[in-house]
Amino acid sequence: MPHCPIPGLTLFDLIAYGSRDPMSFEGLEPDAPYVEKLQFDGRKIQSLPKTYILCTQSEFASVTHVAMQKIAAAREGWTYIEIPSSHVPMASMPERFSLLLLEAAEK
Repeated sequence: MPHCPIPGLTLFDLIAYGSRDPMSFEGLEPDAPYVEKLQFDGRKIQSLPKTYILCTQSEFASVTHVAMQKIAAAREGWTYIEIPSSHVPMASMPERFSLLLLEAAEK
């Protein structure tokens, strides 16, 4: 399993690493935001603090184990938070999600 996200992978690639067909998710189409390869230098962000917010009611919950494995392997530099939200917490829990983002930015 690759560390994800990693440069050169798409969101569809990451879903496939989670053992799911991206097209099996209702409404997920091969639009540019999902099929364009991520481009960044992983070395430049390695030392930055990172926050993973697991939306426990997300329709993508079945593939989040890929991210969880990365966090467990890294052990340091990550903050892990769970919220009872859909994959769109800015719509279902806007105040709580905004506070989480502000707290993460302060780290």
